[in-house]
Formats: sequence, structure tokens, C-alpha cells
Amino acid sequence: MAGRGLVSRGFHKRLRNARVKRGLTQEDLAERAGINPNTVGRYERNRAVPQGKNLETLARALDIDADDLRLGTASAATPSAYFDGQQIPAAIDDTVVDGVHMMAGNHTVPIEISARYVNEPLKIPQKFRPVYDEWLARAAKAARDKGYPFFNGPNTRLLRATHETTDQDPGGHERSGIMLELGPVSWYEWTVLNTFINEPFSPHAPEITPGSVFADRQRLYDNGGDLRWCRLSNIMTVNMAPITSDGYGLIQLRSQGGVSTTGGRLANGVAENIHRYLDEAPSNNLTLRQNTLHVARTLEVDATYAPRGVPSPLLAAQRGLWEEVSEELYWATRENIAGYKFLNVMMEFQYFNPHIIGVIELGLSRAEVEKLVRRSPGKDRSESIAIHYMPLDAAEAETKKMLADQSRWAAVGLGCMISAIHYWKSPRLDLGDARSGARRGR
Repeated sequence: MAGRGLVSRGFHKRLRNARVKRGLTQEDLAERAGINPNTVGRYERNRAVPQGKNLETLARALDIDADDLRLGTASAATPSAYFDGQQIPAAIDDTVVDGVHMMAGNHTVPIEISARYVNEPLKIPQKFRPVYDEWLARAAKAARDKGYPFFNGPNTRLLRATHETTDQDPGGHERSGIMLELGPVSWYEWTVLNTFINEPFSPHAPEITPGSVFADRQRLYDNGGDLRWCRLSNIMTVNMAPITSDGYGLIQLRSQGGVSTTGGRLANGVAENIHRYLDEAPSNNLTLRQNTLHVARTLEVDATYAPRGVPSPLLAAQRGLWEEVSEELYWATRENIAGYKFLNVMMEFQYFNPHIIGVIELGLSRAEVEKLVRRSPGKDRSESIAIHYMPLDAAEAETKKMLADQSRWAAVGLGCMISAIHYWKSPRLDLGDARSGARRGR
């Protein structure tokens, strides 16, 4: 899973290959870098990984970019099919979602997620600072006028998504994996830059906007899963569709009074930003929460908070179920880690926002889930007005009608529910006797 420290796995091979390519012995490299030859040997045998100054001196000695040595680079020869310059939208039957496109995944086979944290802050050019501060004041006033909170929370952005082949699932299918490299971003930065993404920085240069400077859509395809070129915040969001054992997906009507940018629209049941404090886990175990939900709500942290571990997509999904749907559902699924299935990564172009998309198998019928939601609503239910239950069958009249009316949806929410429908009908899905019977009877 996640690598040790700030160096991704495979570092020892990258170091040795770079040294051999330059015709250097371990002793030569050690002399150039000013470190002990035995230390170089330990690095190449994967017995240790360099930190801080040693990493920088090794990179200089090899005339290689430190990030390339530390993290590796995605192969230019084998890019994902979703990065070939073509926009691959989320689609099912006649429903094609505009502005949300597949980056990775296939809707049906879960992706194994690894994560690492790279403390690379977002940098706003100094010449843009005055107008940025003005936009920040405008955004804060708009929030106050609407009565919802505006806070400088320590959220997380996606720097790069690197594809990996992990292992085979029990059915003998290759399981794909993604290493997420995450960095810090504040809620202020994300909100401000995306709110004014098409507004000129100066009336004298109307073509220079946050979108043109920070987020060029074509460069997404040109650069593949490496988003470090994109100086926009790329706040990372987990969008999950909780699904019942009898074939319904939970959707929510988002509140106009929340901090969401999709107020008044339908969305999948769990839509949660990855928070670098609330969702913190050890780098080698993304399932272990370091800060309990109860404790986290009593402590104040701001955008400068540096995590002790790695912000975990799994913990963000669990927190979203707790806050937005039902506390009892969170406890009912908390130990069933396998029920949280990440299916793909999508890019929403309206806000230049990457989303991890998946489903949460609740293991309960619709009637049982409705009872729990009524008895134990989510802690942060102000984010949504109501929860609805959509049949996971694109041929059903109710579902067809909902899918066809895209104006009612947050685009990525519709993309998430399309993934859930694909997943539900997948022949690879091990539903068990009761759920298989429910699906056959639909």
C-alpha cells in the first residue's frame, strides 16, 4: 500500500537505475553526494529510505529532479486510455454527463487505493495576491449573507494519480490500483479560485483568469494522471453511493445553506472532502483512524495543520456516511471495510475538481435503511434537505426519468450514480443469494 515516509515504493530501483545509467559506482555516488557509501548500499537494497537533505543531495549528484527520484514518473509510453486526449464522459444508455469525465476505472471492478502525503503547498503568484484577497472578502461576505459557514479548513488536494497493477481478485481478475499523492490546500483557496475561475485578474487583460493560469483542461490530457502542473487547488472529494441489498442507491438533495457548491441539486448519498485532520491515518494502514470523530469535532485546526499520517479516502467516506446519512449506518458498516468499494476517479471541469467515485454496500434492505436514517440522521444533515432512494436499474421508469433530467443534478453526483448502476448490474459483483434474487426479480 502506501510507501514509507515521503518516498514512494520502488525508490531503491530508481536510485540504482539512475546511478548505473550514469556509469557511477556506489562509491562514486556517495563521494558526489557527500554521504557514506554504506548508506547508498542500504538505500539500493531497500533497507532504508533517504529523508530531507540526503534525498536532495542524491538528486543533485545524479542530475535528476528530486521529485522524479523520490516519487517516480508515470510512464509516457503506457498512459491510461482515459488520458489519450479524448474526453471520456460518464455515460449509461442515452445519458451522457457533460463536464464530468473518467480519469481512471471502469465502474465495476473496485480500485485498490494507496495514498501518500506530499507537503507541497499551493502557491498563488504574488502579483495575483491583491485581487485574490479581494475575491476572498467577496466570497466570505457571500457566505455570511447566505447564512452558511466559511472556514479555512485544512483540506487535501490531488497532486498525482499513478496507475498500478496490484493483484488478482478471488475471481481471477486483475485488480487495478491507484497511488494518490496528496498535498495541502485550504478551503479558502479552493473556494476563491473556483468561484472566480473565469473572472479576469485585471480589466486590462481579460484573457488572464484563474482558469487560464491554474487549470487548462487540455493539459489534463497532455499530462495524464500527473496534476502537479495544475496550480489550482484540486481539492480531493470522495463521492459514494450507499446501496441497499435490494437494489436502491441513496441520493440526497443538497441544501442551499451548506458550504457545498452544488446547493439545490441532487447528489449521491455521501459527498465528502478529504480533510487532512479528520481523515488522518497511518501511511501504511489507510483503514485506521488516528483521530476519532468525537474528538475531532472538539479541536480547532486551520489550514496550516500538517498531518501526522496520510489523509485517507476510506476514512473520508466513513465520515461522510456518519455526517450526511446516519450515525447508526456508520457504526453498522464501520468494520466491513470491504463494503466500501472505490470504482473510478472522475474530473469535474466546472470546478476543476477530481473525485474518487464508489459505492458503499450497506448490507441492509431499503426498509431497514430508511428506519435507521429516520432514527439516527446524520450529524451534518444541514448539508442536505432529504434523502431519496433510486432503483439501480436504468430501464426502470423512475430511474430513466431521473437520469434524463440532468438540470436537477450536480454533475459529479449523476456520474457517481451512473457508476453505481454499472456496478449493480456487473456480473462480477458477488451479491449473495438474497441480493441476487432481488436483482433478478427487478
